[in-house]
Amino acid sequence: MRYRTLGASGLRVSEVILGAMTFGEQGGVGAPLPECRRMLDQYAAAGGNMIDTAVNYRDGASEEFLGELLEGRRDSFVLGTKYTVSRDRDDPNAAGNHRKNLRASLETSLRRLRTDYLDVYWVHMWDRHTPVEETMRALDDAVQAARCCTWGSPTPPPGSSRTPTPWPSGAVGAGS
Repeated sequence: MRYRTLGASGLRVSEVILGAMTFGEQGGVGAPLPECRRMLDQYAAAGGNMIDTAVNYRDGASEEFLGELLEGRRDSFVLGTKYTVSRDRDDPNAAGNHRKNLRASLETSLRRLRTDYLDVYWVHMWDRHTPVEETMRALDDAVQAARCCTWGSPTPPPGSSRTPTPWPSGAVGAGS
């Protein structure tokens, strides 16, 4: 397995990333826990070390499965999860990039993943209602509070003149 540096973070991540969007069977698709365990074990045996999930994947089952599967070996992986998409369709503040959703989503993800920090906290997508500066301040606060080591976004914020670059060399910040 070959490794690359994740943006300016200094983290070394495998070129092949394990996406856990289908970990869990909620919604009629996905994989049961034993199959997810086999996938993770094979990925790790091949030298993979970066796992990607999101607070909303399989209604949270993806993070819950990963929390169980990473027990005792969490530090061997670079763990990232995303927020922005709704955690609760009945709550208008359970989606978006504002501080309230960032904090609630982060705490939900940490609990499900059974960890006290994330290596990478991703902005899943930019919303047009929250000023980019507010999102950046909230992300930096999460880094300063040691709830995540770094943050990232697969796309540039709205109005940015930065040209999107292929992941993992896209936007990744380490806080200030």
